[in-house]
Amino acid sequence: MNEGFRWCPHCGRPHRLSERACTVTGKPLESEINQRAAPQRAATARSPLIGSVLDGKYLILRAIGSGGMGTVFEAENIALKRLVAVKVVSKPDSQEALLRLAREASIISSIQHTNICEIHDVGVLPNGGPYLVLERLVGDTLAARIRAQRRISLTNIIDIFAQILSGLQAAHVAQILHRDLKPQNVFLVERAGCSSLVKIVDFGLARDLSASAERSLTKPGRLCGTVQYMSPEQLRGEVLDQRSDIFTVGVVLYEALTGRHPFAAPTAIELQTNILRNDPRPVRSLRPDVPVVIEQVVAWAMRRTPADRPSSAIALQRALLQAARDSGPTIAALRDEDEPVSVTNPIWSPPSSSPAA
Repeated sequence: MNEGFRWCPHCGRPHRLSERACTVTGKPLESEINQRAAPQRAATARSPLIGSVLDGKYLILRAIGSGGMGTVFEAENIALKRLVAVKVVSKPDSQEALLRLAREASIISSIQHTNICEIHDVGVLPNGGPYLVLERLVGDTLAARIRAQRRISLTNIIDIFAQILSGLQAAHVAQILHRDLKPQNVFLVERAGCSSLVKIVDFGLARDLSASAERSLTKPGRLCGTVQYMSPEQLRGEVLDQRSDIFTVGVVLYEALTGRHPFAAPTAIELQTNILRNDPRPVRSLRPDVPVVIEQVVAWAMRRTPADRPSSAIALQRALLQAARDSGPTIAALRDEDEPVSVTNPIWSPPSSSPAA
């Protein structure tokens, strides 16, 4: 988490410490949340790992992020004089967290895609727990971008989500479900002269469909992920496939287009009810400049029944890009004056052995 922000327990997005209400749900942010946040950041800053050298290779410099299971530190690869990110478990006594971090290394390395955060190394901490060495990303999260701009330009949105779906397709082909895709887990890497490079991060709750050991990490009936971005079948605790992640992409896409969560509600119960039963307001009712065909693509991704959604991430990507082409003049007219043009091809083609979408 960036210094000066805290995660809201209602919408799961960052808010300034001075804010007293969630800007998405409107629900008050209780004072005790503020009181807990400062000591938590201070405790992270005092981590005994800071200033230590892991395996004679990585000098731990400072804490740069934390979550429910892991803490991420900025470190220097001493030999290469290069900054990296080192991820460790927040609670070393949690066997589940240790197993998930170790498995996360295997999952990330099995995908190997431009839009997936790269893993450089793994090691063992002095306390016996594992640590991961990841690429150090410079930029901001999609959550911070949405919060700062409210309504991101359509050209940027098309580019960002084409890349998200490219990385997600690669994960699905590798039999990996992310299960916790959200704006905080989409990182936009700054690049001079061209558009941001998207990196999907945090596979700590991902599921490997090819691994029978997964059942030992997820207890029956237990929800894994962030409720705001769960699919209906994920909330019901049903067996998931790639279409659950696709529903989540639709939710994030809606939020990027409108600046609002499609199922926002003042309580967790009402939020879940909205996801399970209620259709969100049409995108164009909140942002009229969005072309009808793009609104239709968003609605398609968020169909409550998995069979009614796109069958794959690449199918959704193709539909989104086709909608953008069909609306070409409209989208081109809305380009930001200083917006860089991507020099990369956002489309990832599946192997020939994969079924065509």
